Amino acid sequence: MRQVLKVGEVEEAIAKVHHDICHLGQNQTQIAVVKIFYWKKIKENVAHYVKTCHTCQLNQLFKDQPAVLRLVPPPRTAFAMWSMDFTTIKKTKEGFIHILVIVDYLTKWVEAFPLMCKEGKEVLKCYENNICYRFGFPKVLITDNGTEFCNKQLDKFCEDNHIAHRVTTPYHPQSNGLVEVTNKAVKQGLRKLKAIKKEINEKLKESENWTEDLGKVLFSLRTRKRKATKFSAFELVYGRNPRLAIDNELSKKAKGKNEENEEEGKENEQKEEKM
Repeated sequence: MRQVLKVGEVEEAIAKVHHDICHLGQNQTQIAVVKIFYWKKIKENVAHYVKTCHTCQLNQLFKDQPAVLRLVPPPRTAFAMWSMDFTTIKKTKEGFIHILVIVDYLTKWVEAFPLMCKEGKEVLKCYENNICYRFGFPKVLITDNGTEFCNKQLDKFCEDNHIAHRVTTPYHPQSNGLVEVTNKAVKQGLRKLKAIKKEINEKLKESENWTEDLGKVLFSLRTRKRKATKFSAFELVYGRNPRLAIDNELSKKAKGKNEENEEEGKENEQKEEKM
């Protein structure tokens, strides 16, 4: 059941939800807000808030030619086909500079892992332990033709486990468009969280550990509603909507209100008995 808000409660509610979902755009914020709250002009209020959000304006992506997925027939089952690619980010003091991003084609479930190098053995170790042994062995793996993906170790692993390793051409990297788009979304999410921390602590260094924020960014990507599926990856995998921090806050307030009403009811009963 959605909670009806008063005019004075609207901005705080939008702010909490917008932050919980890692500062996603207008549509995703509106979807998340509507699941929890109701008030008149909800669409207009959310649009205005996101448009004027300082963090979002500073860290929005410039629109360029969108990556388009080509010649890849969709799988029929979840976790049967994964796309894998690297993106590079500022080096942390621990030495992490690369993010290995892996996306399931059907559900759009996203996994991402910080790595210090792009060596083939590290890629295989990460892929085997975090994908194959968690989600099952896929039928198809799609990567580009970089040496971190096209090497004897990964080729042998795929051959031994009957995984079809499809390699995109260097002239058309857009054929691996799903993970290309996800790479941008991961980096944008990290930039937004970095900007929020920077506002709180101006002395924060650029090389501060972004690995601490990666989990929150992944949660926001997994819980956003996708146009292609009409559901979030979280819903498709778990069959339910995720709980946000604000859901727990509202439950606690509702419980406190119920206890207050019960206590008031007992006091009224005692007064009636004395009369």
